[in-house]
Amino acid sequence: MGTRIISYETQTQACATRRIRFWSALVLAAIAIAAVPLAGGGGRAKDCDHVCTAKRLLLALYPDLRGRNAQVRVAGESPLESEGSMAVFQASVSTPVPDKPGVGRSGPPEMIDQLWGIFMISSGPTQVLQVQCFGAEVIQEKDKKLTELVDSHPEWTEEQAIQALKEAGASFGPDAKELVQKNLPFERLEPIVGKIHLTSLYFEVRNSADPPQAMLSWYADFTAEKGGRKKRYYLAIEPFGGRPYILHSK
Repeated sequence: MGTRIISYETQTQACATRRIRFWSALVLAAIAIAAVPLAGGGGRAKDCDHVCTAKRLLLALYPDLRGRNAQVRVAGESPLESEGSMAVFQASVSTPVPDKPGVGRSGPPEMIDQLWGIFMISSGPTQVLQVQCFGAEVIQEKDKKLTELVDSHPEWTEEQAIQALKEAGASFGPDAKELVQKNLPFERLEPIVGKIHLTSLYFEVRNSADPPQAMLSWYADFTAEKGGRKKRYYLAIEPFGGRPYILHSK
């Protein structure tokens, strides 16, 4: 599964643990930047443009960002003569640093980055093609260290890799299937992608590359039906907080 994931050029080191291939055609130039509230007024689904859809996806995947005055910053590029919204863009989310007791503050609050993601969204009833997120919200640093550790020991069996996962403090390892399934964000995603049917849920320790590479993630395969059309997706979920970091159409 790892070879199907799209990443962003400036995150080579962070993405290396998942061995994600870079598609140079998707390198994003920050020529159109805007900061807007993540949980804004919104609108009906049929009135929602691509950035609006991205905001709805972020809130569906990361509901704990609600009520935190989160702000989203969008950057992307698009041919000048093309019409419609940008199909590929980057969005980052930040939240205010809590004020310290007894310390006054003037001006806008200091912000702390929570995550950033790549979005691929097309027009039509099955418009969500891909979302891939990085950062503190998906516990990226712990995940990066763990995958690097497992990759540094190709002689380890799957059982030894899983033991390293447990020792690193992961709460959503291979024995947590029931909890992972319970926390799948399908109810929140359905207004966006359509009626969801789960087809499989499994934990992958390593992929089938040569040599095998550490994945250490849950994968939920599902179909979504919207506007009379069915689309297949998978959701990748990290093992520390059980949070999704990839939503990808097949």
